[in-house]
Amino acid sequence: MNSKVVITGMGIVSRLGENFPEVIANLNEDRGNQSLSGGAVYEDFDHVKHLGKKNTRNLNRCTKMMLAAGKLALEDAGIAIHPEYEEDIGVILASNYGVDANLREMERILCADGVVGINPGTSYYASINGVTSQMSVRMKAKAFNITMPSGWSSGIDAVSFAKNLITTGSAGAVMVCGAEEAPKELIDDFNRQGLLAEDSAASRPFRSESQGMILGDGAAVIILEGLERALSRNANIFAEVGECGLTYYHEPGAMPAKYIKEALEKLIKRSGANPKDIDLIMSSANGSVLDIAELRAYSELFNGDVSVFNVKSFFGECFGFTSILQVAFGAYLLRRNDIKRGASLTSIESGSFDLYEERFDRPFSNALINSVGLDGNACALLLKPFKS
Repeated sequence: MNSKVVITGMGIVSRLGENFPEVIANLNEDRGNQSLSGGAVYEDFDHVKHLGKKNTRNLNRCTKMMLAAGKLALEDAGIAIHPEYEEDIGVILASNYGVDANLREMERILCADGVVGINPGTSYYASINGVTSQMSVRMKAKAFNITMPSGWSSGIDAVSFAKNLITTGSAGAVMVCGAEEAPKELIDDFNRQGLLAEDSAASRPFRSESQGMILGDGAAVIILEGLERALSRNANIFAEVGECGLTYYHEPGAMPAKYIKEALEKLIKRSGANPKDIDLIMSSANGSVLDIAELRAYSELFNGDVSVFNVKSFFGECFGFTSILQVAFGAYLLRRNDIKRGASLTSIESGSFDLYEERFDRPFSNALINSVGLDGNACALLLKPFKS
């Protein structure tokens, strides 16, 4: 049994870099503020340099990105999955649209040619859990493989679920993954529903004049371990995983601020903390109509000095991928404290969005990871700095 769970490794495959130090450097040098016009899809992804050419022909794009991020995360954590440890490591994936393009293609083939037209080698992605199974098989993480396609909050749900599995002894470590693909057909679907902005200038998180979201894709993997296991191998610990809070509103797309605030209050109360103990918020804002409600919830709970970082301003709305990114960035900032692309709550409330010009002058005490979705879910997770 493990009393505490910590984050010991991170891997990322994205339009802003293919490892965390590279992504942070790009953001700090302001390259992360480049246009998201036309989407934030990672068009230059090359799986060969991570996975090689062998046995990848039948893998879809989402799987390749996830495997690459998983490999980077294991390397970052210093974990080699030897045969004696294969049953001690599991996989959980948060993904909404990772096989969307493939299912559309499969439907076209079935209509045109029937079942005989389907390639058995690619049939694994008839279910998103097939993608998770590929990670389990190829990384030899055999304790379990689980998929959580539960909307905007799927990534935070996955982290919370992984923590419970570790604390109850079902695994010593879990690869928690977020991976999404954003094909043109999916972007067109969102656009027809009036959810997308025409360009990055029209997608303005936390601003009432925003015209909608920008979709993107990519993959991120974080490694969760029981504290005792991590200490026994002298792992580099980024942060401790705290409590999770969840609420649901019955009218998707219209969640009032009080319901978002309720999720945050549940989390804070369960963790034994209070709002003044939190000085970093990884926000969920994506340019949608829910951003202002999210901002009001923060304003009612926290003082204006709390720091806010908005992942989706740089990566777009990537569902499972960006929710895992929120957790990864929160853990990274608790450990390293060296990113400039955040702003104070006061500046966001005033609409000035004044970014920090210099490195923060003091360590963060706790990080709040918040996810608010048009599907009616609001979910929040607390990360704590690790103290040896």
